[in-house]
This record gives sequence, C-alpha cells and structure tokens, in this order.
Amino acid sequence: MQIQSILHENVNSEIELDFYVPVTVEFKENDNPTKELLYFRMLNERFSFVEFKVNSESRKIYSIIVVSINEIEKSLDMEKTDFSNIPFEKGNPTIDIDFWRDTTVKTAKSNFITMYNTNDLFILPEDKTLVTKRILMSNLELLVNDEKEIIGIIFFGLPNENKKDFEDCIDRVIAVQDSNKMQYEAKNSN
Repeated sequence: MQIQSILHENVNSEIELDFYVPVTVEFKENDNPTKELLYFRMLNERFSFVEFKVNSESRKIYSIIVVSINEIEKSLDMEKTDFSNIPFEKGNPTIDIDFWRDTTVKTAKSNFITMYNTNDLFILPEDKTLVTKRILMSNLELLVNDEKEIIGIIFFGLPNENKKDFEDCIDRVIAVQDSNKMQYEAKNSN
C-alpha cells in the first residue's frame, strides 16, 4: 500500500486497547460513511495480522487495527526500535487507491516483528534499514520505504483505559511462545 501524498493537517484519533483485538486506532474525520472502504492486510509468517481501512473517496486511512499478535518481544532492543535518525513529516497521508483496482481487499505477506514496552507497540520490518521516512499522525508513526509503501507502525502513548486487558493479551502471547519453544526444544533434544 503506497502513500500518494501527505496533507499537512492534523487528524484526531481514537485509540482502543482490548484483550481480543489488541489495538484499534480510528481517524473518524477521514471517513465518508456513504463511500466504500478498502482493506489492506499485513500478515507475517507467525500470522500476526494488521489491517488498514482506507476510505475510497477521501483516500485517507480510516483505521488501523492490530487484529492479532502471535509473537512478540516484551523487552525493547533500542537498536531495533529507535528511528529518531529517520526524517519525518507530520500530516495526514492520502493513499494510492489504484492498488485496489480489481478488489476491495488486498493481503500482503510481510516480514514484520512485534515489540512492546509500557507505552508503545512496535510493528517493525525485520530489516530496519528499509525505513526511509516516518509519517507522524495522532498516536502513531507510519514507517515508510523508498517506494512510499507503509512497512511498519509505531503506536505510542497507549492509553491507560483497558491497558490491563491489552497487557493480559501480550502476556498470553508470551506464555504461548514460551510453551511452544519448550516443546520444540524438548522434541529436538532427543
């Protein structure tokens, strides 16, 4: 999914945390409810799943939803999560909707990793060097490559409301990861 342009305007967001659908960010000002939504889904090899909804008329992002997290690192490796040296622009991106010529739903396999600390959730490309620009919006940064494709997201300033449910979700993912790792190691040690 490619960014067409960046409008230098502020757009407010509503962010919701949950146990079942970990993060939902909506930019209601970007939606025209009478027009069709276009969906872009990023899916990694562990089936972690992020969905973007783009309004077909405004060409703006209406929502970004972290549908599922199936692998996560809870401690942060600053080398992987620090993008402060990457140029940024504040604004509201418009999306090239020609991408959806033949369908309203596109799915891309992506090599992203998921990391979390107390106030931030990171959906990052495995290769950090691919990020050439950051777009700052309310409550998040979009990480973009040379081709203007969104390849990662940083959700920052996660609200305290429902944070326990969200952290329980993260803890559940980590417990499953640890259990799977132990089973794998036991199976392969014989």
